[in-house]
Amino acid sequence: MGATVPMLSNRSGKPPKEEDDLCICISHLNVLDFQLDIRACATTDDSVFREDQILRAVHTMRVERIIPTWTVLALQILVDTRRELGTHLSRGLEDLREAWAWLHPTWTACLDTDRTRGIKNIEQVCYKPVKEEIARMSELLDEDFMQGLLDDQMKHQPKDFSNFNRGSYFLFRNHPLLCGLWLQESLVVMHSYGTRMAAGHGPIETAIHLSQAVSLPGLNPAGGSWSDLEYIIKKHGATYMFVGERPDNLCDCFNRMRIAFGVGVSLLSRNKKNEIDYRDIKSDRGIRVSRCLGRHILPISRYVSIGNKTNGTGYKWDVTRAARDPFVMMEGLVNRINSSKDVSRPADPLNENTSEVQRSLTPLQSLEIFKRALKEDDLPLRFDLMNLNWRCLKLLRSIQKVCVKLSPHVYSAFKSDDRYLKALVSHMLGCVLGSEHEQPHRFHETCNLVHGLVTREGNVEYLAAQARLGIVKGAAKIGEDESEDFEVPMTFFSTLFVDRIAGNIAKSESGD
Repeated sequence: MGATVPMLSNRSGKPPKEEDDLCICISHLNVLDFQLDIRACATTDDSVFREDQILRAVHTMRVERIIPTWTVLALQILVDTRRELGTHLSRGLEDLREAWAWLHPTWTACLDTDRTRGIKNIEQVCYKPVKEEIARMSELLDEDFMQGLLDDQMKHQPKDFSNFNRGSYFLFRNHPLLCGLWLQESLVVMHSYGTRMAAGHGPIETAIHLSQAVSLPGLNPAGGSWSDLEYIIKKHGATYMFVGERPDNLCDCFNRMRIAFGVGVSLLSRNKKNEIDYRDIKSDRGIRVSRCLGRHILPISRYVSIGNKTNGTGYKWDVTRAARDPFVMMEGLVNRINSSKDVSRPADPLNENTSEVQRSLTPLQSLEIFKRALKEDDLPLRFDLMNLNWRCLKLLRSIQKVCVKLSPHVYSAFKSDDRYLKALVSHMLGCVLGSEHEQPHRFHETCNLVHGLVTREGNVEYLAAQARLGIVKGAAKIGEDESEDFEVPMTFFSTLFVDRIAGNIAKSESGD
């Protein structure tokens, strides 16, 4: 910690404020790069920092003492971004803080064991990684990680660093690109773990099939639909969620639900009249199923979907190369959209590389599709799957409570265990269709519970996602900054400015 870290100096007189702030910003990145190299920030994951092209440029100039062309381009992009934002330069930090204000309580709540009991390997799937994510984001934003590094360094070089202390969160206020990287990382982590929790024991999938059953003609007096679940169905495709077209009768709802949960089709093909085979529902807890044959909630974000792969059970996820290589991610997103019949339509999650011959694209067309793909991911990444999973779980538990209390002889095998919630719903539909039961099946009470929830909060998560994105009223918009012309080049950038940055940074290795 006592090593000397050079800061950029302004020997040519007082520079314009824009240049001065940018110099200080690069100096802070130089300190950050120096500390990351010696692993002084062991509690903070440096992978996101290392993805910042400006930090990479600083590292290259400091360690290799050269100025490759790409480093000049990276600095120019930062300059252009800052000038484009103008007086809204701190918008990146503001957006990151707004996201953290939503993510922090959601992540903390998901650690509640009452929300996750019964999920296989929940400690590895959720608890540990989410706790680590909370810790590193708290250090970054709540404790001002960068300012802590500067304060520590000023103890060793007070004269050099006193002039470069510009207040809390200076780097994040002046480097919107870095804030964007952390925001993207947080949203991706949120969506990934939300999907894995939802796939754990299937509350959302169960609620989707139950909602379809109770929305059949004659059972839904209100006529409303569960908008949050309809959004999930739309992103996955009805043929994926229902293993075919939407069922239009209770018998089809029952059979499609069982197939979606992993019941072998051969068991359902015995009866060619499409009637219920009562041998399949004699067991108190349902027949044996296979998770590999079942349908699980998949990432509704293309970015997250391409960046991860699963073994088909919904439990095990592995990060792909695309998650850390922007060029591979770009190729994957472009190919996925380009393979669908309509460029604006989400590709089939189970058939992403077929249906259409790949169209030849120019580089500009590929960039345009890539930009469109990222734009279409804005809403899915802000859709809170964790909270939706919790809403569905609470509904199914309330149904379980009613059924066990009012018809204990019918539902005695489904007491207080989340692992059998889907089996309870399947058993209920079987009873409605004619399976022998000593007490009422309680389907009408279930319909009332579902309708009540849909009326109260059927579109809560979708509206919340829109609010976070600024689609609905409440989000500030970036206006045009009239104080300066974006087309006017920064004359200092290509000559004296780069020379001064490179010269000062290179000295960090020589010790001058």
